[in-house]
Amino acid sequence: MGGRIGFLGRLWPSEVTFSQVKRLLSKHGSFPNVAVADYADDRIINDKRLTALLGFSECLAIDFDRSEEAEIEQDLNVTPPSSHVGYFDVLYNNGTMEHIFHVPNFLENAFHYIKNDGIVIHSSPMNNVPEHGFYQFSPTFFFDYYQANDFEILECSVVEHDFSGDQHRHRHWSFNSYEHQPDPLYAKLGAPGNSHDVIFVARRRGTSTSNVVPTQFRYRRNALGSEG
Repeated sequence: MGGRIGFLGRLWPSEVTFSQVKRLLSKHGSFPNVAVADYADDRIINDKRLTALLGFSECLAIDFDRSEEAEIEQDLNVTPPSSHVGYFDVLYNNGTMEHIFHVPNFLENAFHYIKNDGIVIHSSPMNNVPEHGFYQFSPTFFFDYYQANDFEILECSVVEHDFSGDQHRHRHWSFNSYEHQPDPLYAKLGAPGNSHDVIFVARRRGTSTSNVVPTQFRYRRNALGSEG
């Protein structure tokens, strides 16, 4: 990893310790910055420390005010951004979009903040989180928008959260709207009552856009396979 990472809304992993970070990252490859970091195991790792451990050279947060110490002040309902256009190698929406009423403007802002070949990551609520925000998002929302705007779709996962016991348990699995087509979309994805998030990752290309309005794939006139 490396380069600049931006957070749409401040990321506060305020209960994550250095020992937990080391244990988690050890499962996913080599991270030299973690090996040489001089932190006590019980040190709380905030977003700045976490991204530095992952190898990013700069971490900035974007929010509508600076109450949570965001470096870039912008109402994400309003577009376009006035600074840092094409600035970020990675842009992370960690549960912010559902709180923004004007979703198309949010997506256009994200487009302008990332550079060509940059990565956008969405983590959004999908099911069973009423009153958390304005919206919950199905995977097809991301697949159809980013395909229509000529992004390279890299990955999508569904995460199931189980809070029924003493511990928060979760499991995740890969999901592709174009391969999993339950009809109607009320098929059980997991245990009743558990909440679900969708994680979606896409790469901006030189030909990518932000303003093409998609039609949900299941209602397009032509079969998806013939559209390329």
